[in-house]
Amino acid sequence: MTKAPCKSDWTLLESKGVDCGDKRLDRRFATLLQTMAKTPGASIPQACGGDHAQIAAAYRFLSNPSVTPHALLSAHAEQTTERISAHPTVLLVQDTTEIDMSQPEQRILGAGPLDDSLRQGALLHLLHAFTPEGSPLGSLWHKIVIRPERPKGKAAKRPTRAQRQRTPIEDKESYRWLEGLAAARSRAQDQEHTRFICVADSEADIYEYLQPSMIEGQSAPLYWIVRAFQDRALQSQAEGDDAEKSIPEVSRLWEACAEAPIIALRKLRVRGRKAKLMCDKRSRRQPREDRDIEVEVRVRAGATLRPPARHGHRLEPACINAVLVREKNPPEGDVAVEWLLLTTLPVRSEQEVSEIIEAYAKRFMIEVLFRTLKSGCRIEDRRFESASSHLSHLAIALIIAWRVMWLSQIAQNEPEKEGGSVFSEAEWRVAWLKVKGAKEPMPKQVPSAGEIIKLVAKLGGWIERGGKYASPPGVQTLWQGLRRVEDMAAIWSLQNPSTCV
Repeated sequence: MTKAPCKSDWTLLESKGVDCGDKRLDRRFATLLQTMAKTPGASIPQACGGDHAQIAAAYRFLSNPSVTPHALLSAHAEQTTERISAHPTVLLVQDTTEIDMSQPEQRILGAGPLDDSLRQGALLHLLHAFTPEGSPLGSLWHKIVIRPERPKGKAAKRPTRAQRQRTPIEDKESYRWLEGLAAARSRAQDQEHTRFICVADSEADIYEYLQPSMIEGQSAPLYWIVRAFQDRALQSQAEGDDAEKSIPEVSRLWEACAEAPIIALRKLRVRGRKAKLMCDKRSRRQPREDRDIEVEVRVRAGATLRPPARHGHRLEPACINAVLVREKNPPEGDVAVEWLLLTTLPVRSEQEVSEIIEAYAKRFMIEVLFRTLKSGCRIEDRRFESASSHLSHLAIALIIAWRVMWLSQIAQNEPEKEGGSVFSEAEWRVAWLKVKGAKEPMPKQVPSAGEIIKLVAKLGGWIERGGKYASPPGVQTLWQGLRRVEDMAAIWSLQNPSTCV
């Protein structure tokens, strides 16, 4: 039997080309990534096996001023670009998550407020690549926002609406969405053979984000989908070029879409959610149960948005396509599902509209990535003295979270993938022995990746069901199973030195 490649080979690829300004730091990063990847969720002392020298080296590395998230993720971004090149269409999903660094005993040096409470930390804004099926390909770009301390006393008075309107978009926190779009456009121009679709939730419903429309026929190979939050004004096409002499007919986008004919009925599965704040009365923030729904799909093509007023300059009208997805018969007492999707993708056929809906539905995968980062890698449980060390650790954990999530998607989308390209010989053998024992003999050939992932997930608590309630392993059972497999594989390798871990 051909010896399977080491699982650690992927960590070498993700650290290849990293530049921290010192080759010793580059080597330490590769070692630390390999060490932490073996036990997702373990603390640094646990991951280092209690070795004092390794623990001290890890903390020195994370506190080094030359070690930054940008430096650590640069090699991962290049590998992500390589993975993207193998796909004709890629989704670039933007989203932001809070990284809570609060500690009860001390204040973290360099952290900023997360809200009006005493919580301290930073915001991580990510541009992550996914296949249309939802498999993660890696992070291409990120931005970390640390909010300044809010003034106290009389100076703590919040700016008025007029003051906020006079603030340039470049000076606002929301400008990160435009920066993410610019990063996506830059990647798209470098890879002309891949079609990129940038997907964002309603926080990106900023007129400047919508204005540089890239509709079909333009040279830039980038499209975008944004879930609408504001009911924007529509502007009719006024005859002539002198808009000042004519008063265009203005209506509202939501109303215009609701009046459009139904072009399709679709069945969707929506996930339940819990209310984060009981005082938040917005419909899209209300709790709901998991359920299968039927939705009506309506389309408004070539809608011209009336530009809002901006202090000191005038914006141009933006031409976009809109797709309204509305639940037909919502359960009594529950909030109806409704998406108004703004896009530059064409909407000429039902198939093109279905692609837009499916692409936005995959936006949820970045939420799964954030959950893996926080609950699987447990980044908010770490205790560092400074925010810079915490963020360097976050960069390493982000690569590991991508890998764990990628494994869960392999089980769903590519179960027949060669198992030896994903797991080492020691890993799949100990998983097989632990789960199957004497029930089934050890196979002579390496099992498929899907079969090995099921074994690992069972060690993490996954229950294999059939029929109506059948579901593939999720990220939680995988990260729990991976930790057990790595411990057992380490013992196996001691007894079998020729086996790679």
